[in-house]
Amino acid sequence: DLWIQPRERVVNKSGPLSCTSQLRPRLLSWVEYFEPFMVVSTVFESGFYFNLSKRKRMEKLDTLDNSMMADFRKCPRYFQFRHIECIVPSSDYTRFKAEFGSAIHEALESWYTERDAIKMDEAFIKYWTPYEGQDDRGIRTVTKGLLVLEKYRSWYPTEPFEVIETEIGGSVDLGSFLFTFKCDGLIKDHENNYWILEHKTSANRGFLIPNPNVQLTGYIQAVSILKGVEVKGAYLNQIYFRKGRKGEPQMDTISLVREETTRTPHDLEEWLNDALAWSAAIGDACEKDYFPKCTESCTAYGGCQYIEICKCGD
Repeated sequence: DLWIQPRERVVNKSGPLSCTSQLRPRLLSWVEYFEPFMVVSTVFESGFYFNLSKRKRMEKLDTLDNSMMADFRKCPRYFQFRHIECIVPSSDYTRFKAEFGSAIHEALESWYTERDAIKMDEAFIKYWTPYEGQDDRGIRTVTKGLLVLEKYRSWYPTEPFEVIETEIGGSVDLGSFLFTFKCDGLIKDHENNYWILEHKTSANRGFLIPNPNVQLTGYIQAVSILKGVEVKGAYLNQIYFRKGRKGEPQMDTISLVREETTRTPHDLEEWLNDALAWSAAIGDACEKDYFPKCTESCTAYGGCQYIEICKCGD
């Protein structure tokens, strides 16, 4: 199921990427491969090309999540590199952006579990500390994060809902595949309606469209099935932050917005049909062992992290 092919040295790790071989290059300082095997020799520093068999690829696709389907829609070749060959950057200079949001999520989970401000702050600091100082723009910092949490507690000292459970995750059998998910919580309002709770953080306003939104609809569908309750919709906790102007109070650089978005039975049925269609397309690409490029995505959102691999060809 797995073979490892060393290639000749054609890459200078300190210089620009170039390729004179048909095998894909690997810069040791750029990518790491995460697979269930051990590399028994590192004598070929110029790199390895890892290839999984079709059978192994189909095994890996017994489960799909929202991110995987979104990546396939964006570019099937990107999906191949990210989720089939498991090529990920070892030096991802934008990773801290997502991790700041994850640190806020950790703090909010602590808050809704224990309602202790000190433990809430500690949860954020513990998660975020490894990434402190990586944001050259100075937007995502430990100081900003603690201010976000302070403002959140002051704005929402009490809640118009009961927290049933936090951090709900699992998998739901949708027939042709298992849909895996993780959402921030399940709540019940004063009219006994169930909602999923989702925290969203961003430095850019308008980044979230509540409906249509396949991620939220998928979570609503999955939690309904997993918990055996009718989930009315999603309760969105939107947290925006920015650096701020000179002399501007830092609390004014943080905005908190809450929004409810509902789903009808038709919305859920449509999501299921769409998910089955995309899973079939992914399965077909695996069977044919071909994942076409979508070059419109090459320069989107600052550029694709796999662009140099595609430039080298197969």
